Amino acid sequence: MGAYKDYIPFLREEFNEWQENFVSQAKKRAEEWALPEEELKKLVTLQKDYDDLYAVANKQHRTTRNSVQVLQLKNSIIAYQTELRSFVQGFIRYNKLIPDSGKLALGVTIPDTIRTRRGTPATIPAVATIPIKGSNIMVYISQAPEADGTSRRAKPKDVARIEVAAFVGKDAPANANDISMKSQYTRSPVRLSFSRSLSGQTAFIYCRFIGFNNMPGDWSKPHREVITL
Repeated sequence: MGAYKDYIPFLREEFNEWQENFVSQAKKRAEEWALPEEELKKLVTLQKDYDDLYAVANKQHRTTRNSVQVLQLKNSIIAYQTELRSFVQGFIRYNKLIPDSGKLALGVTIPDTIRTRRGTPATIPAVATIPIKGSNIMVYISQAPEADGTSRRAKPKDVARIEVAAFVGKDAPANANDISMKSQYTRSPVRLSFSRSLSGQTAFIYCRFIGFNNMPGDWSKPHREVITL
């Protein structure tokens, strides 16, 4: 097997071109590839922060940039690349909707060996919630204490993402699949933001694990929390 080559370029000029193409391709094909809107928005926000700093602090501006701008650019790159790697791992690399040609267009390397297929998650996540000001609810999702494996891990080893469904009202659906408000995340905790007009009402929150094969496990039981103003 050949030496490992990182798909994210090391040189800043090359990284600048790579990231611009990656985000552009992801935005253009987001619906076709079922890329989660909220996660893509995070990338776009980090990209803007990086672009603004790169425009004033890259090496072409040695005579005008200052040390604070250089440090801000360095920190921006670290945050941006961390989110890019998480996005690739969670939504690109094992996404069956993206052909190899699509991954190459994104600038992501394709493994030269066949990866053992991971199964559908067999465990149901443990869920805890905390209401916070501004009609927000923090949702903590973790591996159930009785599940096989290390209980300290937030996600079991065969889990790529977490899906959260939320319903506000008196009669929560028996099946979370019937809820329209759903989002996917790669880490916990998750902040759910509701309209202030819903304060005082009860939110029913369901969670489930999504495998690397994009197959979902079973939903958790509805977890109730009152939305605070």
